Amino acid sequence: MTPKIWAVVPIKSFAGAKKRLASVLDADSREMLVRAMAKDVIGTLKCIRQLTGILVVTASAEVQAFARTEAVDEWHDPVSGDLTGTLEAAARHLVASRHADTMMIVPCDVPLVRKELLSQALDRHESLTLASDDQGEGTNLLIASPPNLIRLCYDGHGFRTHLSHGEALGLNPQLVDDTSIHLDVDTAEDLEKLRGFEAHPRFGQAESVRISCTIQSAH
Repeated sequence: MTPKIWAVVPIKSFAGAKKRLASVLDADSREMLVRAMAKDVIGTLKCIRQLTGILVVTASAEVQAFARTEAVDEWHDPVSGDLTGTLEAAARHLVASRHADTMMIVPCDVPLVRKELLSQALDRHESLTLASDDQGEGTNLLIASPPNLIRLCYDGHGFRTHLSHGEALGLNPQLVDDTSIHLDVDTAEDLEKLRGFEAHPRFGQAESVRISCTIQSAH
């Protein structure tokens, strides 16, 4: 039987997003950037043959409408208040309601992630697969079988926690090391890195790269 693999993309909101970029981008520009990054990530996920579905996790009506426009599922946990609790609730939802065997969490702010990288990670996946941000602190990719395999930690410093949780279960977590998954756009330095891909033959076509360069000249 083909395993049921669901991608989960948490998006808190578009309005007021990425406040750490407020020193270089106004609110409208930040909203445009986050929307573009989410569109890039979801567009990449749509190209991955192994996926059963894509679930946008959000409490925002605007993001829910965006998910419907992108023709992907959306879900809201009415109880959990923080990202960690919401994603753990999403894992339980996938098991109970979607009969999922595997969950792949991809943040909405890793716009350059390659479909080949994610497809290969799924092919090689056993129980737990992880990728960090470029600081080795946050988790930019988590694949778990079953979805509720480990306790989650999404506080910006959860990578080593996820690694240790897997090891505590006697697992040997597989690690993904690639620039396209390590770059998440949170700071002015990250934004400059994203803009640096403008002339790249592949990444330069990304909506988020185009938008990042457009808002640079308009700000």
